Amino acid sequence: MKVIERYIISKTGRIEDCEDAIYSDENFACVVDGATSKSSWRFPLGRTSGWWAASILISVVENLAVETTLEQFIAVPAELRECAKRNSKNR
Repeated sequence: MKVIERYIISKTGRIEDCEDAIYSDENFACVVDGATSKSSWRFPLGRTSGWWAASILISVVENLAVETTLEQFIAVPAELRECAKRNSKNR
């Protein structure tokens, strides 16, 4: 895969505040348009929930098996949502 252009910027101008991400390797490419946090609360290291969400998604893509199809990738969040629904009813 040939990457022609790659650029992200945060609203503050500090790259460590950026909640967007780009990933590519020889098998997959992923662009994450992060969600701007509406809260001033931060995780350790000053990271927002949007930053962590983007980071987790990129980590998932980095570790995908080469044979993974788009349908399989999309099915994972649906399975997690169903699991969360089942568990929330048990509380």
